[in-house]
Amino acid sequence: MEPPERPSKAYDATIAAFNAAGALAPPAGVAAAVISQRVQAVINDRLYQFLEDFVREYNERDLVSEVLDSEDFVNAAVFAARAAQTTSEAAKLDALRKCLLSALLPGAPSRDEQAHFMRLVDRFSGTHLLVLDHLADPNRRYPNGLPVGAGSTRRRLLEQTFPILEGRSEWLDLVWSDLHNGRLVTTGPEQAMTMMTSGGVRAGIATPLGLRFLRFIRAEQQDASPSEP
Repeated sequence: MEPPERPSKAYDATIAAFNAAGALAPPAGVAAAVISQRVQAVINDRLYQFLEDFVREYNERDLVSEVLDSEDFVNAAVFAARAAQTTSEAAKLDALRKCLLSALLPGAPSRDEQAHFMRLVDRFSGTHLLVLDHLADPNRRYPNGLPVGAGSTRRRLLEQTFPILEGRSEWLDLVWSDLHNGRLVTTGPEQAMTMMTSGGVRAGIATPLGLRFLRFIRAEQQDASPSEP
């Protein structure tokens, strides 16, 4: 895949960072060399596709930011590029692009918090991001009211909302534990099956840190409230 045409300043500010993601040296042996070339082709394709999509979103938002030339943004771009080369999950790739866009917005989180959020995206699966998004605001996907009544549980609502998660209790517990241990939600999986009123099930359980993380991976303007240390 040929490098994309340079459509904006965003390309100039990030291409060097993306190129720094490195290349694989073909190991000895014909079979190993073929495999290496195939892997390298995939890595290159993912790299340039990620860059193209980022530049497109940057242009669509008509952003103007001096941060593009900063060392912090270049560091973030290198990290995002490397992470993008290791996944084909659309949710993670979208989150990584949004992380870079968020770094350009006014009121962006501190450098340390940005790095922390990007590491979370790299470590989490798409399911982690989906579950956190739901737990932050269970009502968002049901503008006409939740399909639950009194005596429901958060686990049941989650499975109703995303049938793909039904019957995967062990995996869901691991995902929920990761979110809780990361201080992104207020309760762990042990409370997921607690019977609750409909009002309790409707309540979001994302922490302030979890809400900031979600805004960051959506490229939404952050609140003016200070970040946690």
